[in-house]
Amino acid sequence: MAKIPIWLIIAILITLGDFRIAVAATGVKDRVATCTNKYAQRRVVTLDYLAADSQAPCQVIYEKPTEKRGSRQVLWRAKNSVGYCERKMNIFLRKLDGYGWQCSYKMSSYQPSYEPPVTVARQAESYTANCGGQKINLKKPLTKIAKKLTGLRYDSRKLQDCSGIFYQVIRKFKREYCPNYDYPSVSNARYTRDIAKWYHQRGELVLVHDPYAKSHLIKPGAVMFFGHKNRKYKNFQAKDLFVRGTGINHMGVVTSVKLDATGQVVSYQLFHGRRPGRPSKITNFHKRKSTRSYYPPFGNGREQWVAMAPLV
Repeated sequence: MAKIPIWLIIAILITLGDFRIAVAATGVKDRVATCTNKYAQRRVVTLDYLAADSQAPCQVIYEKPTEKRGSRQVLWRAKNSVGYCERKMNIFLRKLDGYGWQCSYKMSSYQPSYEPPVTVARQAESYTANCGGQKINLKKPLTKIAKKLTGLRYDSRKLQDCSGIFYQVIRKFKREYCPNYDYPSVSNARYTRDIAKWYHQRGELVLVHDPYAKSHLIKPGAVMFFGHKNRKYKNFQAKDLFVRGTGINHMGVVTSVKLDATGQVVSYQLFHGRRPGRPSKITNFHKRKSTRSYYPPFGNGREQWVAMAPLV
């Protein structure tokens, strides 16, 4: 019997309906993301850690709890690779977001049921990385690194332009916190468009056509990509963003986020190499609704937010 490729399974799942993503913590509780589509359908994908206090072995399971004849299928398994299943699930969830699914999160024990999904406000938690068997919240390390790198004069020859500052951030993060991740390199992805393409080739780049719908993705550890000043981007594809002169023009890394009472992102702080004459700095003018009407939501000044990816 021929083996069905994983990419085909994912494509089929995306067309079938919504997904409820349950990321099981070691032990009692799960992290649950309930994703809905316009037909109010749902499916369940579970990340199971099979040993107490360990992220290996693990498996990713797909179920159809709302159908009369439920089904259960294992999409991924790993015996010894710490972080493998979690990374697969994170990529899967970002792909769903890229296709326009709306998700909400909660913490609870996971039990597939036939009850309607629970709506819970999103929380702007930091992105995390599994480094040496330890899960690291990216907010504190990135804030610390940004402070060390603040004040560098813009100079592309010294890796002190926007993409160069990004590389300085990941070099410090790699050296001080997480040496074993797969990172982009200057030799094969020097500039902003190349870096975005690197993430895209790994299934981690999320295109942003509606900044409000994707605002929940803005968390410490998010790599933000912006278009050209005063240019409006509509109905674009990933390949359009990789074109010099018309595609991505700027980038930076989110270090903190401000929420309103409902859990929506109001604004965020961005560490980036800015422009000639302006040294690297954490800036805070990236808002849902700016006092300047010509600033696009969550953009970098007049530069539209067009894509994002998690740092690691």
